[in-house]
This record gives sequence, structure tokens and C-alpha cells, in this order.
Amino acid sequence: MILGPALVALAWTLIHSLWQALVIAAAVAFFSRRCTRAELRYALYFGGVLATLAASVITYLLVYPWAVEVGVGEAALMAALAADGSTGALLGGGRGLASLGSVAGERWLAGLLLAWSAGASFMAARMLLGLAAIGRLRRSSTALGGRWAQLLERLRGELGIHRPVGLAQSRAVDSPIVVGALRPLILLPIGMVNRLSALSVEAALLHELVHVRRHDYLMGLALALVEALLFFHPAIWWMSRRAREEREHCCDDGVVHHTGDPLRYALALTDLEALRGQLVAPRSPMLGQAVAGGELMSRIQRIIEHNNPASIPSATPADRARRSPSLWMPMVTLAAALAVTATVVPACMEDDAVAAEAEVTREAEKVDSLAVNPAELGDEAKADDELSIAWCERLAPFAPEIRAAAERHGVDPELVAIVTLIESDGDPSARSPHGARGLMQLMPQTAANIAERRGLAEHSEERLDDPAYNLDLGAYHLAELLKDFAPGEAELSGESVELVAAAYNGGAPRVRAYLAGDAELSAETARYKELVRDLWSEREEPASATLDGLRSR
Repeated sequence: MILGPALVALAWTLIHSLWQALVIAAAVAFFSRRCTRAELRYALYFGGVLATLAASVITYLLVYPWAVEVGVGEAALMAALAADGSTGALLGGGRGLASLGSVAGERWLAGLLLAWSAGASFMAARMLLGLAAIGRLRRSSTALGGRWAQLLERLRGELGIHRPVGLAQSRAVDSPIVVGALRPLILLPIGMVNRLSALSVEAALLHELVHVRRHDYLMGLALALVEALLFFHPAIWWMSRRAREEREHCCDDGVVHHTGDPLRYALALTDLEALRGQLVAPRSPMLGQAVAGGELMSRIQRIIEHNNPASIPSATPADRARRSPSLWMPMVTLAAALAVTATVVPACMEDDAVAAEAEVTREAEKVDSLAVNPAELGDEAKADDELSIAWCERLAPFAPEIRAAAERHGVDPELVAIVTLIESDGDPSARSPHGARGLMQLMPQTAANIAERRGLAEHSEERLDDPAYNLDLGAYHLAELLKDFAPGEAELSGESVELVAAAYNGGAPRVRAYLAGDAELSAETARYKELVRDLWSEREEPASATLDGLRSR
């Protein structure tokens, strides 16, 4: 068996990497204990991983010329290196190795290379599968627009990120995650924007945008590549794990530096972990950067206790009064209680409980908003996030989207709310036996026709699960029907509401034939229009007898 010079050099490079990685890891551990800033610790751990790879490359470049010159097996190569002088002493080895037989040495090196090749191939395949999974995530995700896209653009501008960043939601992730380097995309769990407060969503977006600003996706790929090549060394895994932990700390510090409120961000992290316990989804891919990654409890404690004071902005007198040491213990206790609650929260919650929680958080947003001074809110502004129909409480989480869609297309928001309540009872993931989807139960073909008439290039059937998008298409459809069956009416009459409801359920051609006396409405459509008319007549009442009777069946 004769190994080529390249393989011999590679084998001894792997052997030398054992002591090189240990020396580098020891140096990194020594200096990292003396660093108080997460950025410096991250640079040390990440640099240690890259330094180990660089040492291996340099070793190979030094060993290969000798392997070419000697042209013999491992024992002869090491004897030549040892006899040469300084270079051989630097690389290691000894005269004792020269006594080993060339054939035996080559067999040993061949076995080493075979084991390394199998392990490296497995790790490389694992990395490629991770990249493929991320590609599937991008293709299967549903773009998220409306006020959330506007919020992302505002935060991107505040952080000084010049690259465009996409925003979408996916059923395949259990926490917010950013993927992609050239075209970064932030993926949110499906329904997250409706289950969490706007402040928690904003904190999650800030965290992911800090990842984008720091180019952490590329850094993560570099770590994964070195792990694949030097998979056999525990020091590499230790430095990589610590680098990923400090990466999350750096992003936490970036969010706290931007908002100036550690407690609010810590509470947002516990909200995200609680949501994570409710979702039935696979864990976020390893190559992505997730806001809920790392040891959550240690991160929350670190944020609240200001373990990284250099990253916290200077506090105003009012801030110092609010964050005085006398308040820290209740803050830590509250954060710990929320974290413990997140670990025992049931996997599934009743719809009413979710809606109630969303309603509470919306009320909190109006009192404690970052963008609007609560003292300057008038009665009209305070009502923007509410529905005027008292018994539509299940639609409370979607009130802003309902109002926005109705105003955009000139439809009474009460009509949109009533149709939505009948169609899905406030469930954005509702499906009908006939294939209708989403809050307003749009048939895929109907939605596609609407999108084509409006010139919406990014339409897809999966986007019908997005509440804002579904409501926008449904309100547009209602506006078209109002033009046909209630033209010019400033205030909708009960008869017009009936006709519009019948057309929404049974189709406009069928209703035109019905009005012309050429056809009859189906029993389902007749019942549907009566139900919409009755709810429309009760919209100003504190309770709906029609709805109560419907739900009691």
C-alpha cells in the first residue's frame, strides 16, 4: 500500500490538530474569563475555531513539501522531518518513530484517513440537509405584509440595515428565525402575530434584525463548516457552542441597547417561549438564528441583572428611578415565574383563552406603546383596535386587520366582522369540506381570481392562512358584491345585506338569476342570508340572541 504525499500530509495534519486545538482552546478559555463584554467573548470563541482551521491549513502546507520530497510512508516522513531541524521540531515527531515499518505506518494512516473521511462526509451531508431544509422553509413560507412589514421596515431603518429583509410566517418553525445571507428572510411561527402583543413581536423582529446586521448567518455557516472538518475534536464543539451562546447574548444586548428597557425584552422572551410550548412544529433549523435559542433562563437573568453594562445605554433620571435596585428583585421574580410557567403551559389552549389573552395585550399596547404617547390618544384613536359589535369578542385579535381591510375597500367593518364570524368563528386556520380557507373562508379559485383582477403578483393559496391577507381579499370581494347588489347606498338596508350575503355564499350569478325569477336559492344560501341579516340587525345590541342560539346547537 503506497499513500500519496497529499494523503500522508493530510493524515499528519489531522494528528497535529489534536494538540493545536487544545492549545488554542486553553488560550481562548483563559482570555474569555477576563472579558466582560459579550462581543469580545464571541470574537474569542469564533476566532478560536477559525484559528484551529488556519493552524491545520498551515500545518498541511508545511508537511506536504516534505512528503513530496521523501516519497515514503509515515515513519520515513517523520524521520526526515525530525532530522531536518527546526521545521521538523516545530511540527513534532521524533527519531523513535523511524523504527516503525513503512507498511505498518501507512496502514495506520490509511485507517485514520478512512475514519476521518466517513465522519467528515456524514457531517457535510448533515450540513447540506440543513441548507436544503432552509430552502424548503423559504419556499413554503407565506409572506407577511401590512403593519408588520411596515414595522420591520421602520426597525431596519433605525438599525441602519441597508439590505432588504423579507418577512414571512411558516408552520415549520417554533420560534422566530432569520435565514439567508444575500436575501435574509425572517420567519415567524404561524399565528404568532395574533397570539403575542405587538411589543413582543417587535422585540423578536429587533433580535433577528441584529442577527442580520452582524452577518450571523454567514458566521454560522463558517462554524458548521469547521465542525464538519474537525468533528472529532471536543475543543471545536466546545468553542462552537460557546460562540453560539455569546452570539445570542450579543443580539440580546443589541435589542436592550436599542429599546433601553431590559425588563420589557426579558418579558418578551418569556412570551416567545410560552408560545413555543403551544406550537406543534419542529425545532428551528440549526443553521438559522432563532430568538429563543440558547439557555433562556440564563439569558433572562443576564439581561435583567445587566451582566453586560457596557452595552446598556446611559439612563435618564426617570430611567434610574424606574430601574432602581429596590425594584430588581420583583423584576427577577416575575421573569422567573413567567419562565417556569412557559415550561408547564399546555400544548393546546382553548380559542377563547387565546382571544382573551390577545385582548389583554392589545389593551396594554394602547397604554404602553413605544410609538404613540398614550396621553395624546383621543377616543377615536383608542377605538381603532376595537370592534363596535360587543358580541364579536372572538374577533378581537383581528380587529385592526378587519378595520384596515374594510376602510381600504370602502366596506362597513361591521359587515366584514359578521361575515368573518359566521364563516370561521375567528379561526384563521379554518378549512371547509369544500376547500375554503381562512378567516373569511375564501375558495382558492375565488381568491386567485380576485388576486388576478387586482394584479397581486405574490398571491398563493397558502397566504389565505394569513389573517390580514385573507381579510383584505374578502373585504375586496364584499366591495364588489356591494357594487352589484347595493349600489349607491350610504347606509345598508337589511334587504341589501341579504343579497350581498347570498352572493357571498352562493355566488353572484345565482343571485342575479334569483332576482330575475329564473332560479331559486339553495337551502344553505337561504339560511346563510337570513343569519347575516339577523346578526346585522343585532349589531348594536350588547348580546346576540341569534349567535347564542347558533352556538348552543
